[in-house]
Parts: sequence; structure tokens; C-alpha cells
Amino acid sequence: PGNPNRVEVMERYMVASGRGEFDPLFYYVYGLCKIGVILQQIYYRYLQGKSQDERFARLGGAVEACGLMAVEAIEKRRISGLF
Repeated sequence: PGNPNRVEVMERYMVASGRGEFDPLFYYVYGLCKIGVILQQIYYRYLQGKSQDERFARLGGAVEACGLMAVEAIEKRRISGLF
């Protein structure tokens, strides 16, 4: 309680930066895609044996989760209250 939600943070940023209208859904999904790509690159390197860090073995699931969250946000046309 008392903390701004995602939309409120974006609205505050818009006012503080002086930027015009923008679509928070686009930037949310875009961010998930960027994170997914980074995770996929690390996971691929792990699968190829170029990294031995066992923590990377679980990144395949994280990549999938990013994709699922992006799809849900697009389908529901919102960035809050997902999953």
C-alpha cells in the first residue's frame, strides 16, 4: 500500500520527462522481449558448454515465462494484474 503501480510509475515518468503520450503496453512487452533475448543468449551459451555455471540451466524456463507474460499482456491489453 502506498507504492505506485506500473501504470502510475509510467505516468509520473511521462510528466517528469515532458514526453508526450505513449503506450505502456508496448514498452512493457518490448522490455519482456529484450530480457527474454538476453536470457536466451546466456542459456544457449550454457547449452553449448561455453559456460559452466549451473544457475544458467534454469534460464530456459525464464525465457518461456517472459514470452508467456508478453502474450498475456497483449491479450488482456494491460500491464498490471497479470498471472
